[in-house]
Amino acid sequence: MKKYYSSADVQKLIKSELKDFKFVVVSNREPYIHMHSPDGIKCKLPTGGLTAALDPAMQACGGLWIAGGSGDADRQTVDENNRVQVPPKKPKYTLRRVWMSKEEVDRYYFGFSNQALWPLCHNVFQKPSFKKEFWDGYKHSNGLFVDAIIDEIKDEKAFVWFQDYHLALAPGMVRDSVGIKSAHFWHIPWPPWEKFALCPWADEILEGLLGNDLIGFHLKSYCVNFLESIEKILDADVDQGSGLVKYGGRKIMVKPFPISVDFGTIDRFAKRKKVEKEIKKVRSASYKFIGVGVDRVDYTKGIPERFLAIERFLEKYPGYQNNFVFYEAGAPSRTMIPTYKKLDRDIKKLVESINWKYQRGYWKPIRYLEGKLEYEKLLALYRTSDVCIISPLHDGMNLVAKEFVAANVENTGVLILSKFAGAGEELKDAVLVNPYDVEEFADAIKHALDMPNEEKENRMKNLRLAVKRNNVYRWIRDFIAAKLIFFILERYVARITAKTRSTLDDEILGGIKRPIYAFVILIGAYVALLSITPVKPHSVLINQVFMVAAVLVGVFTLTRVVGVFIRWYMGTIAFKTKTDLDEQFMPIIQKILNLFIYFIAFILILDQFDVELTPFIASLGIGGLAVALALQNVLTDIFASFSIYVDKPFEIGDFIIVGDDLGVVKKIGIKTTRLESLWGQEIVISNRELTSTRINNYKKMEKRRIHFTFGVVYGTPTKKLKRILEIVKEIFDRIELADLDRVHFKEFGDFSLNFEVAYYVDTGDYNKYMDVQQDINFALKQRFEEEGIEFAYPTQTVFVNK
Repeated sequence: MKKYYSSADVQKLIKSELKDFKFVVVSNREPYIHMHSPDGIKCKLPTGGLTAALDPAMQACGGLWIAGGSGDADRQTVDENNRVQVPPKKPKYTLRRVWMSKEEVDRYYFGFSNQALWPLCHNVFQKPSFKKEFWDGYKHSNGLFVDAIIDEIKDEKAFVWFQDYHLALAPGMVRDSVGIKSAHFWHIPWPPWEKFALCPWADEILEGLLGNDLIGFHLKSYCVNFLESIEKILDADVDQGSGLVKYGGRKIMVKPFPISVDFGTIDRFAKRKKVEKEIKKVRSASYKFIGVGVDRVDYTKGIPERFLAIERFLEKYPGYQNNFVFYEAGAPSRTMIPTYKKLDRDIKKLVESINWKYQRGYWKPIRYLEGKLEYEKLLALYRTSDVCIISPLHDGMNLVAKEFVAANVENTGVLILSKFAGAGEELKDAVLVNPYDVEEFADAIKHALDMPNEEKENRMKNLRLAVKRNNVYRWIRDFIAAKLIFFILERYVARITAKTRSTLDDEILGGIKRPIYAFVILIGAYVALLSITPVKPHSVLINQVFMVAAVLVGVFTLTRVVGVFIRWYMGTIAFKTKTDLDEQFMPIIQKILNLFIYFIAFILILDQFDVELTPFIASLGIGGLAVALALQNVLTDIFASFSIYVDKPFEIGDFIIVGDDLGVVKKIGIKTTRLESLWGQEIVISNRELTSTRINNYKKMEKRRIHFTFGVVYGTPTKKLKRILEIVKEIFDRIELADLDRVHFKEFGDFSLNFEVAYYVDTGDYNKYMDVQQDINFALKQRFEEEGIEFAYPTQTVFVNK
């Protein structure tokens, strides 16, 4: 498998695998904006990570991008079909613009998208605004995008890739109108289902997204939250393990795809002479330490928290005053929303306050650069800064962190990154901070600036390698490849599994999708290598390596199938049993089967390299015998527990007697079984002993037969003795669970006239039996008192002869 992916790889994948499909990207934000200026119409790049990530890919593969027109000169630059070729100097693809009025934009974009969905999906304590007029505007504008899609696609086959939270309803709308294959990438976090359920239209949003065939998020945790949302809110059939959703007669795949940047282009641009000139300008002030932050002005980005940490850093470590300067490039955003206006004012006041407090002559600790920087100056700041601080309170990914890494060609910078940015899961060598903890944050700045050069270099090399490997082209390739494999599996294999009643085959299908994907790539690499002329002399080695890789993929596949079966058994059958042996045996069986698979794979790999296997197998046999003898008693207990599991002579909750021990079964383990005696002690008995002795299981009784005796005094008249038989029968007629078998005047005792009673209790429960016996005893005592009959007790008559 390739380490690094380029635009050529994406272009090749799309042209070969999507050659019959029109490739369409749909987003709210357009990749190029045309604006009026004193020098005429100029084309500008928008602020934000989405377009920065996708534009290089679209240039590589071509296609159509549908987006909302936002520039004041956009209408002057399109043709009669609202299309324009971009980029302006070297056109590579078509941009189709969707027009909205100011009122439509206010409701759809500034309203529901950014005052409802944006705060709802971020953990920043900003209350969402769920206005009906915003929701109506959101639905209406989603419909405008759908109209543009239908107009462009017409009767063609198309692969439509929706972007972000602005277009949650569009996939469901367009699926109802035309037959397409669509996918959706959600660029911001997805909240826990309890939070998302606060939205009054949560079900409609989820159903709109489920109009896609594939839905992607940055992180696995976001996928988990989304799957829980559709499971709880829509009652959809969800498999968290495979990410497969069944809803409305369709199957939808949900997977994580962490987005990235075009590492190669940023790295190449950062080395240009123009950037070198800008570096000299930045360093002209001769500050010892320089920091940089680049953000869209938003309450999720943690800009005030960053400045407060810098203030505390200068206060706590005064030696850095007049030696450290921080450049913050803040691009205004969503200024039509009051919250954002207030945030912008607050940030400027805070900068003014901190600078006023620490300013010395020309030196100010914070240089706030309002607006979007020219690209060369931005790269210069990235390259020359000692530290880059990215401190969002919550962020889906944050591509600025990756841009800084890609531009840091000398490996001299340190990245300070919030723990709450999605990029933190990939960029392990960053200095991670909690932006709410001012003390920790301030100390992290000092730690980054004081870090030894060797450690800085090693950290940055690791970060650059991570971003280089997981670049934007790999993101696009993984996303599209996953969609293609899912389409094949759903189209052919899933049709067969859908006809069965069991869910096991569906779960196995979900479990083997990833290894199938790996196997397809492996075959492609194998065929490609053999077709290269310089490699052909090494075909034997390539065959061996391929077979080893194929065996490893096979191992991965079989172990996943075993895991799926075990989970299916535990979820559908094991919970119905009364013993927990299932929970204990199934993981052991899984490990044994996996070890067997590994052993066979190991043998097959050795065989590929002509290793003599006979001595090896013989030595394993001797070793196995020695181990078996050493563990004889342990293995006997384990096999005994398996016998108990299969034969089920007792279960948890049963009352049993084993030899002199009796009690209620509380736990059946692999080696021992535990009883709780009637007196509360825990009795531990080995399973070997249980399978080799007699067990009385009272819980297995459907009914109990009981007999007891009682005696009356010798002075009782015969008439009353006969009446006793009738009294006993009357008592049993009134007791629900008791069936009288017989009652007789049995014998003349030493001091009493004895009666014997035999009856059945229709329960095996010991406590209920004792309740019945108690009722009988009370009833006998009461009736005998009423009839004047006396119970006998031990007496002795002594005759004295005078």
